[in-house]
Amino acid sequence: MAWQKRGKRAYYYHSVRQGGRVRRVYHGTGPTGQLAAAVDALRRAERQAEEAARRAAKDQLDFAGKLTQDLSRGCELLAAATLLVGGYHRPSRHNWRIWRHGRRTLANPI
Repeated sequence: MAWQKRGKRAYYYHSVRQGGRVRRVYHGTGPTGQLAAAVDALRRAERQAEEAARRAAKDQLDFAGKLTQDLSRGCELLAAATLLVGGYHRPSRHNWRIWRHGRRTLANPI
């Protein structure tokens, strides 16, 4: 998508990929070339606006995911603290189990 100058005249070409190869399509000089250039500029602006909107939506989703992870970690920590106070333990990161002498051990620390 560029104006190419040959001699004293400028010609507008549009690059198109076809079958794995890049081909240049001639659009002309003067008003025809200017119109094709304006259409290409408008399409480019629309693509950039769509990409910016897509990026903004992705950023919002990433932020919401981070907040959810923080909440999940907080809930897990609260649940673990509650189970520990209730007389349970988690040996080697296995399932929570009650201590054999859990209440007595918590009530009478040595």
